[in-house]
Amino acid sequence: MKHLSLFKKLFIYLDPKYNLRCGVVPVNAGFRYAVSAIDKDNKSCFLYYGNNINKALFVIPPVAVKTTLSDTKVSFIRSPLNNETADSWIVRNEEHIYPPGFAADQVVNEWDVRDKSIYSATATKDSLRKYRDSIPEGNFILSSISVPLWDLSILYSRFISEPFVIWKITEKGSILGYVKDCRLQSLCNFWPDYEDLKQDKEKIGNELSPLIRSLTAGENISPVIPYFENEKIALPADFSIQNYNIGKPPQINSVPVQYHEVYACSLHEETHLDFANISDTQKSLTIEKKRRTFLFALKGTFITIIALSLFLALGGVVIFGIQRYTDKRARPLQTYIKQIEDGQHRLDSLKTLFRKKASFLSRESIVTYLLNELQLVFPDGVWAEQIEISEADEKKWKINIIALSYSTALIPQTLSNLEQVEGIGNIRMIYSEQVKIEKTKKRVIKAKIEGNWKNE
Repeated sequence: MKHLSLFKKLFIYLDPKYNLRCGVVPVNAGFRYAVSAIDKDNKSCFLYYGNNINKALFVIPPVAVKTTLSDTKVSFIRSPLNNETADSWIVRNEEHIYPPGFAADQVVNEWDVRDKSIYSATATKDSLRKYRDSIPEGNFILSSISVPLWDLSILYSRFISEPFVIWKITEKGSILGYVKDCRLQSLCNFWPDYEDLKQDKEKIGNELSPLIRSLTAGENISPVIPYFENEKIALPADFSIQNYNIGKPPQINSVPVQYHEVYACSLHEETHLDFANISDTQKSLTIEKKRRTFLFALKGTFITIIALSLFLALGGVVIFGIQRYTDKRARPLQTYIKQIEDGQHRLDSLKTLFRKKASFLSRESIVTYLLNELQLVFPDGVWAEQIEISEADEKKWKINIIALSYSTALIPQTLSNLEQVEGIGNIRMIYSEQVKIEKTKKRVIKAKIEGNWKNE
């Protein structure tokens, strides 16, 4: 990662071909932010970091940001599917997914399938509420809330090729994550905090060895990477863990170690393993679209003004001369031009009459066309309970959809797929609620979606 000058950073910041990615993480009494830019080839540029995100994002507010649950307790499971569907795995392992002592209506479960394995994470609704409340209000929207250490494990895997364990230590306690094949495999909370590390280092070292062995299912891993939120804290020089080597966080140019986690959040890869609200995720898509549209318009306007200025400055005299010459040579042709214009008027009248006749026949095929297109927008895990198509006026049709989904994270993807259908616009989710299917007794997310289709 190259160090970028302030001018280059500002240029990238205002370039519409880059997607702005902003991460935010609560730390102690405040919070940290990091801003990155991702191009179409998924190459990243680190722009800014600090403790006041509103100062960094003043150009085009509001901005969608991504965060992680940090040290919030999460029940995390990774398991191979072995040719089993994700839905059946969820049903079969329901009692293992929920934390002990909590009912289904007290927790939120999200899952994702990658490389023939399912990743499931469950957090209590109360802990999610407290975490959201811990982030100060600002001119931004939380578009993504990932599992603790999920993004950091992906970032560190770019620099560490072998399996390793991340040991994050905060003033509230510790959390360990086992990382293999560039993905978080297992997760657990641990009791030591900053003060405990100073006072009980020998006890902590003795307890870590069997805990890591259990976390990694007995696999030989090296190293254990300690990560501190506070740059003034470090492991004691004589601290050791039996049978395990202690490594150091990788060196990432321009990014201080204490900002690695929030930088990783800014590089967050979209996944269904996300605890963000559906409404906030939908708003974030709209925000990014508006930003890119604004910057494209700004860039186009600037280029147009420069081009016109040069054209007028250098070609004014030439244009005047050509105009006079053309007028003189075109006078004998005026009669023929008049005849052509009259013929064009008659042709336009015939086209108008044809369009009126053809519009009646096209209405019958519109409903069939829309139904065929709408069948393709629902991803696996989402289906339509009801679809209504009604004609609003001559060229506009209103669409009402009642969709059911096993996961809240699939609704934004459905909305995004609808927006890709040619002619469909103004897609919005009216409401979403959790309901129970009478036949199967399963709980699903029921969402009402409205939109318009224009026959251009």
